[in-house]
Amino acid sequence: MPGPVNPLAPGVQVTNNGIEVADGTNVRATLGKLPDGTYGLLIYNGAIELVDQFGQTIMSNGAFTGPMIDFIHSGIYNNMFVAGTPGALTIGTSRDDATGHTDRCPGWTAWRSSGTATATVVASTAWPGGQYVQFAFAAVGTSTTNNVALTSDLFPVEAGYGITLQTVEAWNQDTGAGSVLNLTWSIRFYTAAGVFISAATVPGPTGLPALGIATYNATSVPLTARFARLEMTTWETAFHSAANYYRVGSVGVDSTQVSETVIGDSSVAGTLSVGANAYITGSAFVTGISSFTGGATLGSVATSYVGFYGASIQKPTVTGAKAGNLALTSLLNTLANLGLINNSTT
Repeated sequence: MPGPVNPLAPGVQVTNNGIEVADGTNVRATLGKLPDGTYGLLIYNGAIELVDQFGQTIMSNGAFTGPMIDFIHSGIYNNMFVAGTPGALTIGTSRDDATGHTDRCPGWTAWRSSGTATATVVASTAWPGGQYVQFAFAAVGTSTTNNVALTSDLFPVEAGYGITLQTVEAWNQDTGAGSVLNLTWSIRFYTAAGVFISAATVPGPTGLPALGIATYNATSVPLTARFARLEMTTWETAFHSAANYYRVGSVGVDSTQVSETVIGDSSVAGTLSVGANAYITGSAFVTGISSFTGGATLGSVATSYVGFYGASIQKPTVTGAKAGNLALTSLLNTLANLGLINNSTT
């Protein structure tokens, strides 16, 4: 490599170490051989600023900014549409049509199966990201005709988890004219190679008449899934009205473990709430309040130890004669059905 050209002159110089940026006194950045003998990029007392392909600053002064902050928090790039450019979006004909995947709404594809429905980015300080996407219609349709849809790029998911979708949205439905606005959110799952696996419709509210937060119920991530895409489809039925619209200004997902198996010992000193199934094959010590809205199984086999208030014993066997006592018979049968006892009475 050639020697330095105008060493330490303000600007860029080529040295035996590589490419250096100097301010006239000191080297401020090196691309090439670093002081420790390795090769790479070194910035002295400076900061990195990164701008993505959409012109969005995603790192400034060494810290993530803009849509990258939202991506780290929500898992979805441009989930609040802060990187969108106000105005009508170009509409593709399918979720994979590059025509609808533009820098006017990075990270999303706007499309429709047929018709002339529109999607528009609108600036508004009333929305969390300062912008929202509005969908409007030209005629009545179905989920596959005269519709309009928005599909996210791939985002990572984890098998064994449930995904809950939460949006900030609003809509207007001209019920006086007999018009009906229809909305469907779905999650599409893909393998690590990007091969489509399946899609799940996410049930929940059918829209909000005023700006607010909507939560859509969880759906389980398939075992072979590594990525997913969110997809919103909307259309109007019964009667067309120019007053109808659907708006969305924020989309986020929350992942929670659907089922958990504890192999070792578990100790909970506070409140324990389990919304799905819990399987504990070791010892569990809960000193607070426990709430199970799913299923809870204590003791996987008859030799497991289960107890209350400090006691812990194996599954007991009750013997003896009931002497025709119907209430006692009912109680013993119930306890046996719960798995708490072996009923060997006569």
